[in-house]
Amino acid sequence: MMFVALACNIFLALWASGFWMFSLIMNSRNSDYCYNCGTVLTYLQSLLMIMIQLVQFGLFIAAFFNMRPYWVETYVAWAVIFTIYFSGNSYFGQHFCTLAPLEFFHFPLLVQLTTSPQDVLVPRRREKLRKLAFSRARFLEHRALSESAQRMDTNESEISMVSIKELLQNAKMNMGLHDYDTSSIENRLEADLFLKVAHLHGRSVECLSNYMPLRLAEEVHHILGTKCES
Repeated sequence: MMFVALACNIFLALWASGFWMFSLIMNSRNSDYCYNCGTVLTYLQSLLMIMIQLVQFGLFIAAFFNMRPYWVETYVAWAVIFTIYFSGNSYFGQHFCTLAPLEFFHFPLLVQLTTSPQDVLVPRRREKLRKLAFSRARFLEHRALSESAQRMDTNESEISMVSIKELLQNAKMNMGLHDYDTSSIENRLEADLFLKVAHLHGRSVECLSNYMPLRLAEEVHHILGTKCES
């Protein structure tokens, strides 16, 4: 049992160290890095929980076989082991349920029982956990809507800062038409008072094709749609 616990401990330290070093390299390049690492973090957390359980039972068994027939000392050792384990488990479970009640509420039952059994078995604390989880769900929903609105405002401001010339340059570069002259297109758009990119937003391909070739109009329409949806 202790051998398995030691193996979990060693591999947890090695893989966690490698994962930490990799995160230093990739975290700044990927805004969704933490979300995409859910599987790895779950695996490392599982190793940690298995190691804690095995160490607890291993110490219990070791105290029994090494301290008998001195039963008073054996009971004292058992009391110390259980006190340290259950007090730490209680503090950790309370910390987890306070900061991440929604995540804990949807954990598998076995993980809930090993992490914070009092919040699962006691009806009053189970109801409190359910209310905290519901409150956190509402908070996350509100934050997601707020961040989505901020991204839309940011995209609109970015579009307004791009000139029509730059838009046409990007479109022709995407099509591989590096030497294509777009000055006549710019003049036709300006004649109809399309003075900035925001004025082209929402225009159909058919409308844009009145001022430029059809393929170029399709590419411009694609760029405008991509900027507004991102």
